[in-house]
Amino acid sequence: MLSFRTVDPQQRRRIRRDARSGSEDGTDQLRTVGVTTVTVSYYGDGDEGRAELPQFQDSADNPIDDSSLPDDLDVRKLGDLLEGFAPEGYEDGEGGHGTITFDVQTGKIRVEHNWYEIVSNPADPREI
Repeated sequence: MLSFRTVDPQQRRRIRRDARSGSEDGTDQLRTVGVTTVTVSYYGDGDEGRAELPQFQDSADNPIDDSSLPDDLDVRKLGDLLEGFAPEGYEDGEGGHGTITFDVQTGKIRVEHNWYEIVSNPADPREI
């Protein structure tokens, strides 16, 4: 399943507010150091889910090290906010995995999700 959503203005304000602990807007802080996308990978099954820490990229898709980010940017909180866009129940039963990408320039979020499935194929009957 692939979905594409635009962050509504209220969610955008929440991401900006919650991603910072200082006075500057969180997305402005990311732009200042050249971040154009923030990516969070997640996976889960058996009633447990986990999201990785956010990965930051520049306009050429080169990784940006966390040490280059502003000290007052709450990376863990930003990751938690983005994980909130994962489909509900991705950690239940067989679960699923995916990637959430936040485009800092446009404010759009792309959710790429895959559900795990158990498939059963019957064997041909045989007599012994």
